[in-house]
Amino acid sequence: MSALQAAVDNARSPAADADIARVLMAIGASTPASESMPGIALALQSATRFRNVWPYLILSLRKNRRLDRTSIARMLAGLWADSSAPWDADSLRGLARVAHACFDLSLAMRALHALRDLHGSAGSDLLLEATCRAACGDLEQALTLCGTVLQRAPHNAIAAGLRDRWTQRLHSWRGPWHARVVGRDGLRLEPLHAEHAPPLAWQYRDPEIAAKTLLPPLEAPALATDWIEHRLADRHIVPYALLHREHGFIGSVEVTVSGTEGFLCVWIGTDWQGQGLGRRMIAMACEHAFRCGIEIMLTAAYDHNSASLRALRACGFADVNIRAEPPDEDRTFLSLSAASLDQDEIVRRLIGFSDRTDTGLRFPAVASNDGSAAEAQRQMQPRVEETQ
Repeated sequence: MSALQAAVDNARSPAADADIARVLMAIGASTPASESMPGIALALQSATRFRNVWPYLILSLRKNRRLDRTSIARMLAGLWADSSAPWDADSLRGLARVAHACFDLSLAMRALHALRDLHGSAGSDLLLEATCRAACGDLEQALTLCGTVLQRAPHNAIAAGLRDRWTQRLHSWRGPWHARVVGRDGLRLEPLHAEHAPPLAWQYRDPEIAAKTLLPPLEAPALATDWIEHRLADRHIVPYALLHREHGFIGSVEVTVSGTEGFLCVWIGTDWQGQGLGRRMIAMACEHAFRCGIEIMLTAAYDHNSASLRALRACGFADVNIRAEPPDEDRTFLSLSAASLDQDEIVRRLIGFSDRTDTGLRFPAVASNDGSAAEAQRQMQPRVEETQ
């Protein structure tokens, strides 16, 4: 029996708050879920216990990135909803902070609003609300809240730092590509930023996402930050975060741009799959790309990835009549054009795009009406334009 398991057993009966705190402090970065979750469940047995131990729960969440944050937030929301007595200010403050650490921004905001109605908002509460607003894509409201804090405490270094950072982000959004796209149903495409790394890493936790997109493992926020910086350093790639106005980060999309062709890559987060959000993100990204001058959007999906193929076809993408040569013959290429193009033209554009962007894909020779495929490709070598 591990030391943590022994501590959990000792804390169960009679379960003192100090015992629970020790259990939570014993959770480390490599503690498996089978050992950590029983201790966390004890911390959420009652509203009174949660009030006394929530700082230690946050400590556990900070130390162990693999804890099931979605389950913890669900348990916490149930505890709040089932309580017969109203929660006091400290309990609501802990609820908001634990929910935020679990990436449940909707629950955090509800707790902050309840806290404001009960007790008024301290400066730290306003800054947490500002952080939630920013994570949901409302930087303007986040800056307003920072301004309120600075009016109360002009020398608040945290508020000043957030204000400066978010102001810089707003100023970096410029057209046509690097701009925010506001869609229907509370969805926004926002230029990807290092601040998106923690929720991105959490929503990326399903290994199937990496397997179906050929993206690298992003198990921790530091790895996600490095990946975001790598994408931003490529002048041909325009990456976006898909944000919901209540829930924050729910997916990512990027367009690789070469001339008047774009190549689409999308994925929806683990907690948000199967809800039609991928189709809405695809539609928003394509409409934005066409406004930015793209004539044809290209993409690909593995043949076994039926969900992605279904979503792409539902958005108007049609299969391209060509396959890559082995070992890349296991995927379907699709296209969506701003104007009508015949299959020969689409194939030529796909091959030309692949050559110009060094994808490493090889295609079989394609006959054309005006000469060889190689000649057609040579004629389609426009200067690669900056996306900046």
